[in-house]
Amino acid sequence: MREHSVSKVPVIAVVGRSEAEKGEVAIRRLGSQEQTVVSLDEAVRLFTEEAMRRI
Repeated sequence: MREHSVSKVPVIAVVGRSEAEKGEVAIRRLGSQEQTVVSLDEAVRLFTEEAMRRI
């Protein structure tokens, strides 16, 4: 997680044991200590929409 902040990576998606068992992903954005846990499908939808806005 520290490397994420130091490297200025805009988003990190974390899948630990708990998330894997539930089919979820924990998402943390650069500059925020907050993390959001969403379903894998929701994470794909969010990242796809964000990528399409940048094109």
